[in-house]
Amino acid sequence: MIKLKPLLKEVSDAAYTIHRFTNCGQNAAQDFIDDNNIDAEKLIKYLKKTDNEGLRNRYMVRDIIGGKTDKNAKQKFIKSFSSLNENTGFDFPHWSGNVKFTPSSKDGKIILVPSSMKDVDGIDVIKQKIGGAATQYRFAKSGMGKGGDADFLELLKQQLEKKLKLKVVLDKGYSGAGYAFDIDMDDLLKKL
Repeated sequence: MIKLKPLLKEVSDAAYTIHRFTNCGQNAAQDFIDDNNIDAEKLIKYLKKTDNEGLRNRYMVRDIIGGKTDKNAKQKFIKSFSSLNENTGFDFPHWSGNVKFTPSSKDGKIILVPSSMKDVDGIDVIKQKIGGAATQYRFAKSGMGKGGDADFLELLKQQLEKKLKLKVVLDKGYSGAGYAFDIDMDDLLKKL
């Protein structure tokens, strides 16, 4: 039996509204929202302006979604409508203070990349302090104590869960820059 893929994937109401304002295509609008973590409601408010500026905005957004503008203009536009907070800080008070990460999303994963070299150095300091013998003894009782890298990832996971108020799962197979986490779907479903 041959299975056919649907021609149109499901699109959100926001993507449909953006398509109606810009005539860019529903799938293109949905991909733009998903790939760039766009705050769709903020973008729709921007497109709803009724004066000449609103009309120019619609043409500009259509061109950005269609890839007809230069990369710098697109990045500036995406940054102004992104739903992610840049430089999200995570506090590690017992180790070295605050480490900032730039969050992003790819393939349904939360990606945290250290924001600067200072933050990378802060992570190294935390890993060294965690790797000490006295710390390892204390962590062994709490289920940690696996070494500097593994324990740092566990601390980062705990901080992310605290911020999101959701459980996350570390993606150990992630090979890109930074650290990747998946949202624990069982925990999410319990909240429904």
